[in-house]
Amino acid sequence: EWISRPQGQTLAVKPTMHGRLYAWTNAAGAYNEAMEKADINGSPSFYYQFACHAIPPIAFKETWNLDEWRTGESMTETILSRCNP
Repeated sequence: EWISRPQGQTLAVKPTMHGRLYAWTNAAGAYNEAMEKADINGSPSFYYQFACHAIPPIAFKETWNLDEWRTGESMTETILSRCNP
């Protein structure tokens, strides 16, 4: 589901419990599945945000918000920014 915010668009991913566990063990596969369902190509920043949200305990948030305006350039930067570089 897309959400309009003042900064831009946010893709709100609502993973199932199975999806949360799958993302923890195979972030790339789960990310590709989520992008296919959202019918978008995604971006490196979207991937970093998605993979960061898959890390427990963050994984148990209701939604994983992937913000199009975020410019995270590495997984490390994204994690250190608590998934919102």
